[in-house]
Amino acid sequence: IVLQLNDNYAKDIYIVRQNNKEIKIDLSLGFITDTLAVTIGVEETGIVYLYSSTGQLLKELIVNSFNNFKMLS
Repeated sequence: IVLQLNDNYAKDIYIVRQNNKEIKIDLSLGFITDTLAVTIGVEETGIVYLYSSTGQLLKELIVNSFNNFKMLS
């Protein structure tokens, strides 16, 4: 599956942070090649934030639940 990014989003490497952990998501090509690659398990406590590659805070992300698994996508 290849999903093209909405034109409102810049082609960038985004950073997802929660507590003292972070993960980088490379969207610099302008598309997502696998939706499983951007499904991230998170801890039960702690706010999850999305940052640009320059460190600018973009938004607080919504954490979803599936059974006992906390994730965002």
